Amino acid sequence: MADLKVVPEHGSEPVIATEARGQGQPPVVFIPGSGNTSDSFAVVMDEIEAFTQVVGYARPGIGDTGPAPCTDPRGVAAAAVELRVALSRTEVSSPRILVGHSFGALIALAYVAAWPEEVAGVVLDDASDPQLFLDSGQSVIDDGDGPGSIPFDVVATVQDLDDVPLPLEVPVTVVASRPGRWLEISPEQAQRWEPHTLAQVDALWQDYQKDLAERLDADLVVAEVGGHYVHQDQPELVSAAIKRMLA
Repeated sequence: MADLKVVPEHGSEPVIATEARGQGQPPVVFIPGSGNTSDSFAVVMDEIEAFTQVVGYARPGIGDTGPAPCTDPRGVAAAAVELRVALSRTEVSSPRILVGHSFGALIALAYVAAWPEEVAGVVLDDASDPQLFLDSGQSVIDDGDGPGSIPFDVVATVQDLDDVPLPLEVPVTVVASRPGRWLEISPEQAQRWEPHTLAQVDALWQDYQKDLAERLDADLVVAEVGGHYVHQDQPELVSAAIKRMLA
């Protein structure tokens, strides 16, 4: 990761690699999806750095972050605690705007549920639907395939999200991927979502994004191109959502 700052060792916890650059308030914290570092947000981070501080990180066993001593699956609330500790040690001020992609969006929701006073706004970038994973028999989701990475426990994640107050007391934008993008995945990938057809998965995914926006009293922005990585395929949508919160 560029401009790497490594959080010091603390007991048996892994070293969390963080990146903080730029100046301004509030800082914008980027929470990557499963198996990714904040480098996946590079285009958006480069643009937002002109307005305020941008902060990224990588979870255990991913990128420059060391392996975790315990790799038992965990819910997103535990990942939110880990993020908060890393931000504190990196001396990132609060309140913060949180930008989370996929499972990273669920970490953002768990974070604001636990520490609302530390959050100035939330952008959910094609948030994962944990119930859809459970309906297709996926109770554990890998967070990367490196040694020492910690999988997500989907059942625990659903329980963690039950604690999220609705609506949130901060501005929220839900950015959804393009309708129809699920219809283009490979047959091998499609098997993962059985017994649902791809048309059903696509409809359920869009319904989840709309329902999430309604429950959070959030703005809903729907991409017109690309797939799950909206911040890469149509980065201006995510950048615009952040800029509105900064304004």
